[in-house]
Amino acid sequence: MYNEIEIKENVKLLPSDLAHIESVIQDYLKSKLNTCTKEYGYIMGIENASINTKNIPIIRHTGECLVQVKYTIKTLLPKIGDVYENAVVTHIYPTVVFAKYLTLQMIISLPDTSIYLKGDRVNVRIVDIRYAKKQYQCIGEI
Repeated sequence: MYNEIEIKENVKLLPSDLAHIESVIQDYLKSKLNTCTKEYGYIMGIENASINTKNIPIIRHTGECLVQVKYTIKTLLPKIGDVYENAVVTHIYPTVVFAKYLTLQMIISLPDTSIYLKGDRVNVRIVDIRYAKKQYQCIGEI
């Protein structure tokens, strides 16, 4: 269910950041972990980061530097039809069950939820998806 995507981006840094560029870029990449974007989904991991320190351009009006960073992100991007095995039941209500797979929250409508207990593991197929407030909201079926 994970996707690996190579990203190449220019990161703006202050000139004073160049003295400790490795740690500044490391902090920048750490800030992306466990976030969610509509394009990539949930960013679960970042690997293979490299920094191009040759020919760093300076932005004329601000004095900031543009440093090219290349890295690979490991993402969880839900799609209709995906099946998430061993999702954990987190909440039970009379007609719906909430389940979680890693950071992905799913709601499942059922006629009888009494057969489930909190903590049960279920296989959920995604039937609808919404993206709002920097997270995916998935509707699934068991």
